[in-house]
Amino acid sequence: NEFRLVGIITVDDILDVIEEETTEDFERMAGVIDTGDAEYLDISVWKHVKNRLPWLFILMLSYVVTGGIIAGFEDVLSKVISLVAYMPMLMGTGGNSGSQSATLVIRGMALGDVELRDAGKVLWKEVRVSLIIGLILSSLNFARIWWLDGQGPWIAAVVCLSMLVIVMAAKSIGSLLPMAAKKVGIDPALMASPMISSLTDMVSVLTYFLMASLILGL
Repeated sequence: NEFRLVGIITVDDILDVIEEETTEDFERMAGVIDTGDAEYLDISVWKHVKNRLPWLFILMLSYVVTGGIIAGFEDVLSKVISLVAYMPMLMGTGGNSGSQSATLVIRGMALGDVELRDAGKVLWKEVRVSLIIGLILSSLNFARIWWLDGQGPWIAAVVCLSMLVIVMAAKSIGSLLPMAAKKVGIDPALMASPMISSLTDMVSVLTYFLMASLILGL
């Protein structure tokens, strides 16, 4: 109020805060509860367990849902057993696609480049990006599955159309989930890799089996 200098914040103080915040974000993006200022080797084994177990338990429960979806489509798998071979690829691609988008959006929000009011713009951009990426990956896989794997064109069509839908869904989820978390007061970093992967796995499996049922008439 008196227009006088009352103190300064030195650069080393700023760097300490930056390091603490970055460490916290990395831990939360990996599903680890905050470890405070303690170094990795100074934290006891049981403290590590306490920091990591809760999030892993929650994610494990989410995979129960994924397993239930697979069990619900046992008839489809039993009739076309070759479909099983492509499940890891689709689930992995979905998880990686969602994590890419989530990481970029979280970073954008941290830097102030992305605001909650930009949700529509973010979604529109990710839809276009995912459409191009999905088409490229699907085209490459169609040729591989039909010619190199020796599967019929209908199996290739099921896998590749599923991949297109999965990539688009995963990138949409990955871009919007961190923004939704911030909207309700949750740290967006928690919506990174582990949570995105769990959700996209459910979407991937469900999309794949529905596509197989539709195209193959199972």
